[in-house]
Amino acid sequence: MDNNVSYRRYLIDSDYLVLTSAAHLRQLVAGVPERLAMAEKMAENKVVDYLDQFYEVKQELEAGKEWEEGDDPRNGNLVMYMTMMSIYYLHAIISPTNISETRKEMYREALQWLYDASKLRIDPHIKRRINPKTKKPKDDWTIAAYETNLDTIMKNPWVI
Repeated sequence: MDNNVSYRRYLIDSDYLVLTSAAHLRQLVAGVPERLAMAEKMAENKVVDYLDQFYEVKQELEAGKEWEEGDDPRNGNLVMYMTMMSIYYLHAIISPTNISETRKEMYREALQWLYDASKLRIDPHIKRRINPKTKKPKDDWTIAAYETNLDTIMKNPWVI
């Protein structure tokens, strides 16, 4: 990361207070505010890696970074799971071999959510990418090729 360009945060400090105390957060940051930005950037990169193929996740993240006052336009799912991952990464920055089971489980939950969203099993409430050829939301090839007409199967005389 370039030192001349500051990372614009998607998460705000109060997001962390849902999952940890202010004292614990101060202890994790330990007077080095760059740690928080590093952890959030790692979580953001993970989200983009998983979801960018089918969702307009970069635009969602940028819109959340522009928000200053008023109603919170950020995606609640992204806020929750990015916070979980950021706390895990903060622990990993300090002591990679000494992370609590609670934080590990939260991290695994966040990764499972990202995986399920990337496989289109759940709806993360993020705008889908549009296929330029079909002008429809982009689908995974396995979903697009899935046989939905069961009548052809039932007309087979060998099916009992």
